Amino acid sequence: MSQSPDSSAGCQATNTATLDDFDRIKTLGTGSFGRVMLVKHKQTGNYFAMKILDKQKVVKLKQVEHTLNEKRILQAIDFPFLVNMQYSFKLRDIFSTVFGMVSHDP
Repeated sequence: MSQSPDSSAGCQATNTATLDDFDRIKTLGTGSFGRVMLVKHKQTGNYFAMKILDKQKVVKLKQVEHTLNEKRILQAIDFPFLVNMQYSFKLRDIFSTVFGMVSHDP
């Protein structure tokens, strides 16, 4: 069982990772705008939860500002009892945020 980097280090700068840096293991959950997947960082072997939002759905449902606010809040928080956002990035058709995993069962 691998764990994410120490959460006390705070959130890393955005755009320090890409979708290609991760192996997708399985879907953990789905929602109106996308899904959350268990992923493994190829270089470190650490497991993360990756939230992948479909940009078209976010725009169609007029949730762009809400989504951007959520990202800003997640970047700002640093609390020992919350899982912190480690990375965020966007592609042509998705927004993605990556969170540390406490444990997993692939």
